[in-house]
Order: sequence, then C-alpha cells, then structure tokens
Amino acid sequence: MQNQLRYSSQPDALKSKLYFAGLAGVAQFNFVWANMLRVTLGAIVIAYVTATGCRGAELGEPQRESTVNMTFQVARGIDVPSLSGIHEAYATEVATNGQTTFTVNVSADRLEAVFDVLSSEISDPGFLLLEVSTHLSIEKTLRQSSSDPFHKDVYYLDGISHQQLLDIFKRYGELLIHDGGINFGYGGRVGVDEVFVGPYKVLYIYTGTAEKYEHALGKLGFQKEQNLKTVWDNFTSESPGRRNTVTVENKTIWNVIEELKDSGLYFAERRED
Repeated sequence: MQNQLRYSSQPDALKSKLYFAGLAGVAQFNFVWANMLRVTLGAIVIAYVTATGCRGAELGEPQRESTVNMTFQVARGIDVPSLSGIHEAYATEVATNGQTTFTVNVSADRLEAVFDVLSSEISDPGFLLLEVSTHLSIEKTLRQSSSDPFHKDVYYLDGISHQQLLDIFKRYGELLIHDGGINFGYGGRVGVDEVFVGPYKVLYIYTGTAEKYEHALGKLGFQKEQNLKTVWDNFTSESPGRRNTVTVENKTIWNVIEELKDSGLYFAERRED
C-alpha cells in the first residue's frame, strides 16, 4: 500500500519554529500510522498461519497444492444413507507383528488413479484378487433363511506385472470401480504387501513397509487422521448401505470374470460376506 501522506519540499532555514513544530507533528503521525499498519498486517499473517498451518512465508518453503477431492463421490453401484463427515483422508493401525493396515477414503472419481499409484509400489510380479458376490442362483441354495449370511467368490490371477494390471483396468476399469458387488486388489509375492478395494469401495493397504505408502499418499494430497470416519460409520439397522451391480457397454462383472479366465483367472474359494 502506498502512503497517501504527501510531504512538502525541504523547508528554508528562515522558516519559523511553528513550521518545524508542525513538521514534527506530521512525522509523529506517520510513525504511529506505520506502526499501526505493521501490527495489523502482522496479526493478519499470524491468523492465516494459525488457520492453515502454512509456514512457507516464514521458512521460504514452496507450498504443495492439495489434490484432495473436497466433494466426496461414491461409486454408481453404492447407496449410502449419508456422507456426513466423509472426506478423502487415511488412518493407520500397526499390529503387534509390525505390519500396518491403512484405511483410506477415496472419492470414486479418483479411485482408479489412486489405486494405480499405490499398486505401483508393489514389486513385480504380483497377483490380481477379485471378490465377487456369489451369483443369486447359487445364493438361493446356500441361504436357508433371511438371517443367513451372503457369500462371495474369490478369484486370483497370478504372476502378472503392474503394467498387465493397468491393461486390465483399461478394459474393465469402469466396472471394477463402479460395480457395488466386486472387491479387487493387487498384491506382491514378497512379504505382506497388498492394496485392496473392499466393500463400499473403502481402500485398504496391508504392508510391512508403511513408509512408501505414507509418502505416496502424501504426494496424492491425502492427510493422515487419528479418527477417520468411513461410510460404515454412517450405517444403522434402519438405514443400511446397499451394493448394486452395474452394466457397462452391455457387460457385467460376470462377463469380466469369464473373459479373464482366458488369461488365467481361477476360482479359489467361497467365503461368507
């Protein structure tokens, strides 16, 4: 801001003491005004730093632009009663054996891209895991009453590279992301290292090397929270969630299963869901 006070030219030595007294008053006014401006601007900066946690101006650090989606979206095959308190973030839990489980909220419009980045942290070759709701025709024979559990069929495709995983997503990514009845993941053969998208498209990471995923999630704009809320926390007996199948270009997830069998996908087991 430019100072709006305008100074007179250098006074002549013959000017009266009254003039100098006036000039001193102006100088004192400018000093007070400048200090008030400095204090006000300082308060604004402190308030900004406090509110945002930004210290870049103080430390000369470049500020990373957040890529977190502020409007959380669910997959088309997912119905939830409320998205209150749901946003993109992650939490971790460390087991007694030192392995870490990440729980990550990812908006549906970013899920494929985030899964691609996180799964790239797994050393080749890996395996593709698909969990599909057991077909209704089979469920009718397995469930004797409405209180009996539903089931899911588990399939694996072994020995694939991350690039082969991406090729599968090019063909079936929209179905994998938006079908409410399928869970999917990519895991490694060495140790515990798996990225898994489970029911209601909550993303989980199971790993013995948490640091690389902390770094990757940070670059993607995710922040770590102690008490992360997922869509599961908004379910009640009166307002449960619902998972639905979807059709993309006249294909369902069952078509995906059959087509991937030609590439080596095989049925492993049937579990309670």
